[in-house]
Amino acid sequence: MATSESGKLITCGSTDDLGQSYVTSGKHCETPEPFPLPPEVCVQKAEAGWDHCVARAMKFIHGDGRNVYPQEECLDKWKEIRAK
Repeated sequence: MATSESGKLITCGSTDDLGQSYVTSGKHCETPEPFPLPPEVCVQKAEAGWDHCVARAMKFIHGDGRNVYPQEECLDKWKEIRAK
């Protein structure tokens, strides 16, 4: 996972049917491609580990290739999880 100079998220695949990233599912790609996020999303930071990935943008948080939340909604979910 990487970010381009224009703020696009570049990945080697997104998810398979189980919602796992290509690397953890044993799949590999030849050429990284932009991940299909809405055109207005400008990714500020992206990080990945062997079993997770996350990208932060001005208004959206994207994680694991499955979810794009408005940042306020994502932060509310984080606070809810942390309170438990």
